[in-house]
Amino acid sequence: MGTRTPVDGNTLATLVQRSGRPARIDSYDTVAGPIAARVRAVGVRAAVGVPIIVDGRVWGLAAVGSLQPGPMPADTEARIGRFAELTATALVAGSSRRAETTAPG
Repeated sequence: MGTRTPVDGNTLATLVQRSGRPARIDSYDTVAGPIAARVRAVGVRAAVGVPIIVDGRVWGLAAVGSLQPGPMPADTEARIGRFAELTATALVAGSSRRAETTAPG
């Protein structure tokens, strides 16, 4: 939180940003880059991420990680995807409310 890290290497963030689709990494053992190093440092072994889409563009990433070795369950993308959709809806609603309260009139 509050830290900016370049989105590079073959990380979950890079895969989702490039494709605009859900992605998974079943093992961080050989993933390169500063994000992967941070993920390994906290003990995450596998992860799944889905894009948060706002106005047709990738706004961000919702991701979960596992401290257990091996792939995460097959339905993880769908479950996190529902959360990402709710997040996108909240972002759009919040943006609309701010626009209404700051509009001249």
